[in-house]
Amino acid sequence: MIDTHIHLEDKKYDSDREDVIRRAKESGVDYLVNIGTCLESSIQSIALSEKYENIYTTIGVHPHYANTMSEETYDKFFALGKNPKVVAIGETGLDYYRSTTSKEAQEKNFRAQIKLAHKLALPIVVHDRDAHNDVLRILKEENAQEIGGVLHCFSGNEMMMKECLDMGFYFSIGGTITYPNSVKLQSTIKLLPIYRIILETDAPYLPPQSKRGMRNEPSYIVEVAQKIAELKNIELAEVEHWTTINAKYLFRVGVEEASKISYKIRNSLYLNITNRCSNTCTFCARYNSDFVRGHNLRLKREPTIEDIMNEVKNPNDYDEIVYCGYGEPLIRLNLILESAKIFKAKGIRLRINTNGHGNMIHNRNIVPELARYIDTISISLNTDTADKYDKLCQSQFAQSVSIYDEMKKFILECKKHIPKVVVTAVDAPSVDIEQCKNIAKELAVDFKQRTYGIVG
Repeated sequence: MIDTHIHLEDKKYDSDREDVIRRAKESGVDYLVNIGTCLESSIQSIALSEKYENIYTTIGVHPHYANTMSEETYDKFFALGKNPKVVAIGETGLDYYRSTTSKEAQEKNFRAQIKLAHKLALPIVVHDRDAHNDVLRILKEENAQEIGGVLHCFSGNEMMMKECLDMGFYFSIGGTITYPNSVKLQSTIKLLPIYRIILETDAPYLPPQSKRGMRNEPSYIVEVAQKIAELKNIELAEVEHWTTINAKYLFRVGVEEASKISYKIRNSLYLNITNRCSNTCTFCARYNSDFVRGHNLRLKREPTIEDIMNEVKNPNDYDEIVYCGYGEPLIRLNLILESAKIFKAKGIRLRINTNGHGNMIHNRNIVPELARYIDTISISLNTDTADKYDKLCQSQFAQSVSIYDEMKKFILECKKHIPKVVVTAVDAPSVDIEQCKNIAKELAVDFKQRTYGIVG
């Protein structure tokens, strides 16, 4: 398991920090993500992560310390964010329960850190206490779906859950879910898809019910996992499996072998720009392996435009450049547009392989923007009916729209603007490939069959 939110640099651990880390490992917690709350604690947290191989860190300014964020502090955080053990920005957000700083200062601080996360291509760890509406508003206004992140110690209602699911966010669940008075939170967790949940302790705070009154520590996270399993009526092993996968794809922890931003198949160069996806397809290979054709695609961190340009030194060596990796590339629309503009100026053919959720992800029609540069778009229709799609693909938009219909609209919009449009389907046992071909014919686009269980 992975404890995605802990404050190990806290003085409460000064007498037995080594023992706390050892007990975590012995209880099955393989990785820890230590959370920065100000410049000083972020520096301490980085030092801790450099001392222990299984500890990673975030850097950020908690809303209680919003007044400490300045241009000089921002520059220092930007430099710190390049450390390979830094996996996110935060915790940041809004806290209206204990207003130690003004709402104006908190909002300014929150926006600055989302901008920093964009600049560093890192996800964010969001603190939200009694500020649900403003947190949602700022996340949307700052285009936070492009960087993603987690709602720490989630305490929102069902409406907020649906809004944040649509933005591709994860939800970290801690000891509060075990408290007898957490009835509303428990009801919400029953509705939350397991593929969007990660575990946290927030240690030394908020211990689970059996440890109330004690100092919390990561070894206690098992009780949190057990409660989630009970609420969702699933096996503990399934909670451990999914929360670990989710944390690895959000924070890129535990990556040992160098991962690939670009990889070659035949004479096409593929760009792997995100591991995040708006689908959790039951047939997706990434839940069993990090490799495609011998290339490790689980990114340590998402690439910036500078990383892409450094990676693709001779684009004319390839027949085409393809935006496609272990995630949905259109989540990172701005990176695609910025890099595609440069490649197109050099006469390079460009293709995007997408799940067709681009307009839903960005809540607007993005196709005319893509049409300026993209020659081919390949859209994963995957199945022949909406019901099968919902079962096989488990989209983050499942509770908001008719995804299958929206994808068809996206396909038709692409047909208006992009020279070549291809729809694909996987020949899974339940999928009627002939019907998929008929749908492609009705939409007047090309069709390609993908082999079940084979990637690339």
